[in-house]
Amino acid sequence: MFAKAGVLNFKLGEKYADTLIRDVQIWRDVDTAQENTKITTFKGSFLCYIDMKKLPVWISHSSTISTCLTCSATAKSYFSVKLKRLRRGIVVELTEPLACKYVILYRHESRVECLEVELSVKKALDGAIAKMQSTAAVSTKDNNIDAILRQSQEKHLIHTKRIKKSMEISEKRLQFNETLSKLILGGLRLRGIPNSQSGFQKLYQMTFAAAEFTHRNELQQLPRTNALDVPFESLQSTVEALLKLFTKS
Repeated sequence: MFAKAGVLNFKLGEKYADTLIRDVQIWRDVDTAQENTKITTFKGSFLCYIDMKKLPVWISHSSTISTCLTCSATAKSYFSVKLKRLRRGIVVELTEPLACKYVILYRHESRVECLEVELSVKKALDGAIAKMQSTAAVSTKDNNIDAILRQSQEKHLIHTKRIKKSMEISEKRLQFNETLSKLILGGLRLRGIPNSQSGFQKLYQMTFAAAEFTHRNELQQLPRTNALDVPFESLQSTVEALLKLFTKS
């Protein structure tokens, strides 16, 4: 049944010398049991204009809509001028009673309607969104921790590989130096040159440096994973040739 549920009176503010729009009657469909419910008088003040096409979904889909009627010539004139544009809405902030905080008056076809803004719906949505964001934040945090751990493991693995490779290179170079040193010392002994002889140390160092230079290309390849050691026969041949050259007299 269509019945009057309340009457809205609202001020337009200081800019309009506190002009009061009276007798904005709120009519809506009510149950027969609510037919004799006491009619409430609402008081409020003009807040702003809004574009009805840009209302949030939670307002347009959850709010109560009523029809506005009035016997006031001032109210009729006000709505005729201010609601000439179909998309315009008038937001009124209620001061009492506070069943809802805001109402929006707008034109629908040939009549003025009142949309009651239910802030409880917004609070419920805000709570749900906050919960979702909190859950997403925890998930993101977990993902970040996983990423950090994964990066740490990858860095550790790379570092371990570098150390292992460096050790392998050092071991190969050490093996080369030991083999070269033994070949030079053996070659000098075969030639009857004792380590106590004058010039022994200089001859040893010259042969060692010359052998390194001769096999510089092989030594440069040692950092490669699949690089082979300098062949013993090749190194022995180099030492013999150098000692033959350096001890020729």
